Amino acid sequence: MIQSKQEYKYYLKMDLTQSDIINKKWYEKKIDRRYKFYKSLRYTEYCYNCNTLKNKIIRKFVMLRHRRLCDKYCWTIPINVFGPGLTIVHVGTIVVSGSAKVGKNCRIHVCTNIGRAPSHGKSGAPIIGDNVYIGPRS
Repeated sequence: MIQSKQEYKYYLKMDLTQSDIINKKWYEKKIDRRYKFYKSLRYTEYCYNCNTLKNKIIRKFVMLRHRRLCDKYCWTIPINVFGPGLTIVHVGTIVVSGSAKVGKNCRIHVCTNIGRAPSHGKSGAPIIGDNVYIGPRS
């Protein structure tokens, strides 16, 4: 979970490095959908965890921007779920529960659902470790 501006920069750098976006030229980054999404996701996490935005209108705007990108790319990825090094490979359906926790260096493909499932009478979300590959239709 991002707690400072240095962590925000670290998380974003790890996401861009794992996705191989960091080596692209600046104009290629600007049109890359993942670059926009990573920046939005990590900035939203930073704003909400550090209370940098006291103004409720601005906080709602930041969250609205994140939701719009999620809707545009058919991704339901809430804040504070993934560790640094998130890699989204393709545009397509990805659904993640807000209660789930995923470690660092996660590579996730389309048609993936990380959700809550009832287990022994209680509902719980999965906790996934570091360095995982989550393939299509899982």
